[in-house]
Amino acid sequence: MMTKGWECEYQIVRWRPVSVVFTKKPPKELKLKGNASSIPMSYPPKLDAVFSWRCRQTIRKGRKHEVGQVRWIFEWSGRPYRSPWGRRMLVEIVAVDDCLVMEAVIQIVDGLGRIIRGCYWHDRRADQLAAADHIDPPTGIALRDVLKGLNKGG
Repeated sequence: MMTKGWECEYQIVRWRPVSVVFTKKPPKELKLKGNASSIPMSYPPKLDAVFSWRCRQTIRKGRKHEVGQVRWIFEWSGRPYRSPWGRRMLVEIVAVDDCLVMEAVIQIVDGLGRIIRGCYWHDRRADQLAAADHIDPPTGIALRDVLKGLNKGG
């Protein structure tokens, strides 16, 4: 297991919307339990694409998402982790790829940590992953830099 700063285990998480987009607190019957019931979004170029359902993918540090789980996706109304939620919607996770992210490459791995496929950040496949994740500009190098910036704390 890798744990050196931003270079570590991630998941590519894909979802389908299961609710409308709420701009205020949703009905109580839609309340989910547990700490892992939400996925915050804070990358500005991606927010409108997520809430218009054009972007249905995110890359998350760690290994806590599974196919079939229902999660809230939300944006912060102000400063991340210090302000209330803004727009939010319920999604069902439909696909999860575990991956290892390193300075030079991203590698998709199986449940035993064996490499299934991978590519260098400057490769066309990394550019396609960046485009699906609505990274601006849609390049593998920019995706790597965004992951570094969002996860610099380790």
